[in-house]
Amino acid sequence: MKIRLKLAGLAVIVCTLVVAACNGDSSGSGAVADSVLKNIANTASLPVLNGQTNVQCNYSHTLPDDPILMPGMPGMSMLHDFFGNIAANANTVTADLYNTPANTCDNQADGTSYWVPSLMRSGVIIPPAYQKTYYQVPNASNYPVTPMPQGLKLIAGSPLNTGPSSAITYFCKGAATKYTSTPQTTCPAWSTDPVSGVQFNIGIQFPDCWDGHTMTPTTSVKNAVYSTNNVCPSDYPVRIPTVNMNVAYFLGTNTDMSDVQLSLDPIINPDGSTTLQWGNLFTAHGDFFNGWPVQSMQYMTDYCFNKGVDCGDSIPMAYSEPDSDAYIASTPNDTQNYGSSTNLYVSNIPGQQQISMLRFPLPANASTLNFNAVKVNLYGGATSSGANMIYLYPMDATWDESTVTWDNAPACPSTGPKAQLYLDNAVQYRASDVTQLIKNAIAAGETEVAFCVRGGVTTQSYLFQSKEGANKPTLLFEPVMQTPLP
Repeated sequence: MKIRLKLAGLAVIVCTLVVAACNGDSSGSGAVADSVLKNIANTASLPVLNGQTNVQCNYSHTLPDDPILMPGMPGMSMLHDFFGNIAANANTVTADLYNTPANTCDNQADGTSYWVPSLMRSGVIIPPAYQKTYYQVPNASNYPVTPMPQGLKLIAGSPLNTGPSSAITYFCKGAATKYTSTPQTTCPAWSTDPVSGVQFNIGIQFPDCWDGHTMTPTTSVKNAVYSTNNVCPSDYPVRIPTVNMNVAYFLGTNTDMSDVQLSLDPIINPDGSTTLQWGNLFTAHGDFFNGWPVQSMQYMTDYCFNKGVDCGDSIPMAYSEPDSDAYIASTPNDTQNYGSSTNLYVSNIPGQQQISMLRFPLPANASTLNFNAVKVNLYGGATSSGANMIYLYPMDATWDESTVTWDNAPACPSTGPKAQLYLDNAVQYRASDVTQLIKNAIAAGETEVAFCVRGGVTTQSYLFQSKEGANKPTLLFEPVMQTPLP
């Protein structure tokens, strides 16, 4: 997983080869280590701009169903095109999204259902190609967000609209203008491809202020509204990520958009049959039914949104923070405990040997998780220029971070199964693939896993943040990723 904190002005970590400095001794050259600590700690107080993640989901299916406004009433709604959860229909409830999370998204952890009204041109219904959704949080440093709860339902736009809406925008790929609040009458052919030569997008922005208790909106009751300058009103006090869904249609090579229409609620005939109705593009709207795993949404909130980090599509299906971590140092600091340090040091330099130790609880459902890979993420880097390898070895988990020292720590292996991490002195999150080591632990029935981190060369030291720091180590269970449409 590639996650980088984009922080301007971050000081480069420097750690002298003096034992006291790297061990955090407050005397003499330990002042250097103090400045290193401050440089890392200050990253947490830098201005936070925009945190976001994204997911792209191909078109799944079309049904005259609406699980939000017409639950349990199959066939009675306008035609809707569904993305994401492949089993979503009028009868879908929250448990269904989690019990049957199979989906059309690039991130297979996302069991969410997304849907929009069907599009027709010249009497022909044209299914969308895909939708790409951005979960975004501007200025989270001042206005942090709360994770969306399981099953939260949101609506944006309205089929009753007859003019522009601030929640709906339109875009033609290849056009000089970007997203606009008024639909285009023509879309240029941006390529000669007979299917995707004309690409038309509808952007849908969902409300970002929730009332904190109403899970489902109705035609008369809103459960969420839009913030004003990132501030939520008092009756909708819970700020949640803004869901921006962008739906893409491939319209062949015909550039004329004048007869493009969207599905409306049907006429119910006396015999119970329905007659489809169609409206103009101002009736565009969208529906969102949250099916992200709790841990995925928590991770997005803690490590992406509220840190102002663009995590892209790198969202784990589960994760764990260490319940214990520490570093130990050789003579003359072999009897000292560093379990409360905000930093973890790794060095194989003669006279300055340091080993970091981490212990992670495994998710309760680890044995049933269909993960693609497992990574240990460490925030930090080498303390001087040059790039080298360090190694993570599985170790005995029976140690106490408040008392462990070089002299009493369980042995850290130097041979056998291991993971590796190649890194330079850039300060960022770094991922080491520990998939096989975790599979071994799960197969052995372990409920936690511990690693010791050794330096690989005798000329380089490394510094990472501990669980007491602003950027904690994490154990990330990565989901299967699919290649979406372009």
